[in-house]
This record gives sequence, structure tokens and C-alpha cells, in this order.
Amino acid sequence: MSEVVELVVRSEAEAAGYFERALAGEFDSCSVLIKFEGWPKLDIDIQGERYHSSLPTGVLKALIEYQAGINRAYASIAYGKTAKSMTEEDRKEIELVFDVKEGSTDTETELWASLNNLGARAIERMTGKQLVTTVLGVAFLASFTYASVHWMDTQAAIQADASKQQMVTQILQQNEHLAQLQVDMGKTGRLQELSATRLLN
Repeated sequence: MSEVVELVVRSEAEAAGYFERALAGEFDSCSVLIKFEGWPKLDIDIQGERYHSSLPTGVLKALIEYQAGINRAYASIAYGKTAKSMTEEDRKEIELVFDVKEGSTDTETELWASLNNLGARAIERMTGKQLVTTVLGVAFLASFTYASVHWMDTQAAIQADASKQQMVTQILQQNEHLAQLQVDMGKTGRLQELSATRLLN
């Protein structure tokens, strides 16, 4: 049985470092267990007097699309199948629970908890390198879509970040499972833009 290496990921910078080490072949001959602690989170802050502790329909649709994308990625990576193959237990394990903070429409969820479950499943099917690039790939694609999104002005800054776009390219080159996740996150982003437009009007 190959050595099991545990990687603890607490930030985007740590994840990027592990990703580069995987590409360099460091985890080729071992199994890897990834543990996320506190990263990534999904934090959505919507400004406007109308949205006191509430979520507009466009945002709700976006979050449903987001969860569906995570489900499809999980099923593809864990089982090599579609989301229909997921058990009820699987769905509960990766279900995202959003907390809406009192006094504002600021909602967040601990995306990292779902990714821990994905990593535990993936270790049964993948080499160390495959697991690191795939599970961290999911984390990057999911977090780059919404990373600390403030709906009024942050989307343009996220899209303009060239280093993150380069990382996405590397991720997709490493794993075909993640191409659909990128498409799914793109759908969510378009819904996000629609919601932002309504908030600004």
C-alpha cells in the first residue's frame, strides 16, 4: 500500500502551492488525503435597502445552479457518472447551507466542508497527482466564480485577474472532469450579472 500524505489547505495560496507541486510530480507515487480548513468560503454581500436579510430571486437561481454544478462535478469525480447516480447520503454530504446574516443580505457557506467529502471519495479512484489537481481544481473553479463576491463592483475585478485565468487553464488541461464544472460556473456567473444589474437599477 502506498504512503498516504495529508495536505492541509487553509488558503488559496496554499492550494496553489500544492497544485504546482502536484504538476511537478511530487505526489505521483503516493496517495493523498486533502483536508480543507476555512477555505474556500462562498461570501455574497448584496447592497441595497430592499434586501435586508433577504435574497432576490436571481440570486436564489444562481445558488441553485451553483449547487447543481458542484453535484455534477462530485458525481463525475467520485463515480465517473452523472449526478443521477448520487445517493441521498452523497447529496447531504455536499449540500451547501447558506447563513444569511442579520441586518444585511450577506450570506456565506463553508464550501470547504463539501470539498473534504469529495477528497475522501476521490482517494479511492485516483493517483496522488490526479487527486490533488482534480480536488484543488474544483476548489479553484468554485471559489473563483464567487470568491468574496460583493455584487456591486467585484465581478469585473475577478474576471480581470489574469493569474487566476491562467490557473483555470492549467486546471482544465489536467482534468477533463472539470470542463463541465467550468461551464456550470459560467452559467452561475451570468445569473450573477443579471442580479447585479437589477440591484443597480
